[in-house]
Amino acid sequence: LSVVVTAQAGNQEVYTVQVSRAPSSDASLSGLGVSGGATLIPSFSSGTTSYTVNVPHATASIAVAPTATHFGATIMVAGTPVASGSMSASQATVSGGAIVVSINVMAQDGVTSRVYSVTVNRAPDPNADLSNLAVSSGIIDQAFAATTMAYTMSVLNAVSSLTVTPTADSSFASVTVNGAAVTSGSASGTIMLAAGATTVINVEVTAQDGVTIKIYTLAVQRPFNSNADLANLAINPGALAPNFLSSTYTYTASTPVIGTMTVSPHL
Repeated sequence: LSVVVTAQAGNQEVYTVQVSRAPSSDASLSGLGVSGGATLIPSFSSGTTSYTVNVPHATASIAVAPTATHFGATIMVAGTPVASGSMSASQATVSGGAIVVSINVMAQDGVTSRVYSVTVNRAPDPNADLSNLAVSSGIIDQAFAATTMAYTMSVLNAVSSLTVTPTADSSFASVTVNGAAVTSGSASGTIMLAAGATTVINVEVTAQDGVTIKIYTLAVQRPFNSNADLANLAINPGALAPNFLSSTYTYTASTPVIGTMTVSPHL
């Protein structure tokens, strides 16, 4: 400020006053928004520095929009500068877990600071679907669909066992086959198939939330052995004519001894 003094004689003197205003020490926020319309708990208040946000599993990332009370304050979100009132860069959330978003406000004076924190809880995955179900032998009658829960198939009698390979749609889901844990996309243990019976295989998928459970069933029918052929037929003493073949059913026995003969059939 300048003060000019003029004497009666006309000469002047100028007095100067320099006014210095101290920088603001206000490191508070006047507002805090969250992407996707998520709700802060508790509701925002400038003097409250810790908040919680609960988001559904579908929310894979989140951003915040902090607004400084004083125009001279600067803001950092997770170590990155953010303009007051602007949305920060998105941060990945953790399925079934929590992350903490830190907001550091530095006052104009360069000394006073305040840290606000937002804990983001992401719900666990409720997906208990399979994306595929394969078998080691034979062909499942129905084309696989996540919404189809029951399947059937038939195998030859020669197939006495098989394995199944279930693949979960979610990487967070767990799978069991007949009660035994199986890694998604890997084969189960060997499952024995009784001849002349239907063996039901249960594939249970439990979602990450621990609540959602789906059970897929595969009914495998194995017939009785229909082979009534002999592997060999021999007599003692003597020989058969013609030589034995499983597809030949009539033979003539030639023996030098009249009396007892032993017939030895082999399956």
